[in-house]
Amino acid sequence: MAEPQRRPGEPRRQQKDSMPQLQLRSKDALRRARIKMRYSQGDLALLCGKSQQMISKLESGATSTVTEAFGMKIAQRLNVPWEQLFEDPDSMPLSTNSVDSGCEDQVAS
Repeated sequence: MAEPQRRPGEPRRQQKDSMPQLQLRSKDALRRARIKMRYSQGDLALLCGKSQQMISKLESGATSTVTEAFGMKIAQRLNVPWEQLFEDPDSMPLSTNSVDSGCEDQVAS
């Protein structure tokens, strides 16, 4: 599919897939931080410029990734470091430790 025509000097629009993403560490941590600030899902959504349904999806686990900008805004509004709620999936090591855990010390005889 061809890219739509742009006017001279108009910036190229980023695809949604290319926007930096953050992975939610724990839906429960998000919920606890929100409740600690005494915000409803609707309150937090309004402060972040999103819908209450989006906050609900994060807290229920239906959605676990957000744009970097949205993740930073959530953390700022909840007054916590973003690393407490999110991790950068691009910086996560690719390993099979969850599968191989506990097997490192075994030596074949």
